[in-house]
Amino acid sequence: MSFFSTIPVRFVVTAGFLACFFFAASPQAQERVEAIFQYSTINALLQGLYDGEMTIGELSRQGDMGLGTFNHLDGEMVVMDGAFYRVGMDGKAHMVTAEEKTPFAVVTFFEAEETLPVPEGLSFKELIDFLDDSVSNRNAFQAYRLDGIFKSLRARSVPAQHKPYEKLAHVIEEQAVFEFVNVTGTLVGFRAPDYVADLNVTGFHLHFLDADRSAGGHVLGLVTGPGTVQVNEINEFHMRLPDTADFSHIELIGDHKEALEKVETKRQ
Repeated sequence: MSFFSTIPVRFVVTAGFLACFFFAASPQAQERVEAIFQYSTINALLQGLYDGEMTIGELSRQGDMGLGTFNHLDGEMVVMDGAFYRVGMDGKAHMVTAEEKTPFAVVTFFEAEETLPVPEGLSFKELIDFLDDSVSNRNAFQAYRLDGIFKSLRARSVPAQHKPYEKLAHVIEEQAVFEFVNVTGTLVGFRAPDYVADLNVTGFHLHFLDADRSAGGHVLGLVTGPGTVQVNEINEFHMRLPDTADFSHIELIGDHKEALEKVETKRQ
């Protein structure tokens, strides 16, 4: 029995010009596919591959909610209600143009299947445990949207890079951290199953925008106030690989767990 026959999630992978039904579908059909769409792999980003050829315009046809970054690692990407925002080193969020490009992003067309009240006073770890306890299919992907008030929230962004690029675990030492107090806003992101460890951030990966969509970042910590979380379980995963010379030569195999943990949870 092959690997792909032992898991419930359906994978569709393309590299550059390779054709598959997903990319050959009409724009209208693409808009309604319930799938996680990912461009590139997390290991490529960890290794310093900060340039991709996928535009935000192309990415917008694959999902209306999600996260990622921009070419040259220029800020944190937050995708909400079909709008694409960059959170820069000043913590401020700005919409980006369709012509901008990404080296790594994960999006989906979000359709909530369940809504849960979020207990107040949870730390970030306690919130993750609360969400994790509600997962019924641990081998599927889950997409989340959490709207509410946060008694405190810590987020970060990273500076744009210049070649020759350093690995992400080194770049993260230059991050800017933003502290919010009694802020109303939204968390968006995903829970990815453990078996995609070389492709995506396993477990939870969440980005934040405040209510007027003027500030946010990659979430490092928080304390919840009143709020609700919407959940969308997704059983299909599509990935497009960069069709670039850098990607074709980069070393992706190896144990990157320690580097990823540093990148995802680095505190200042």
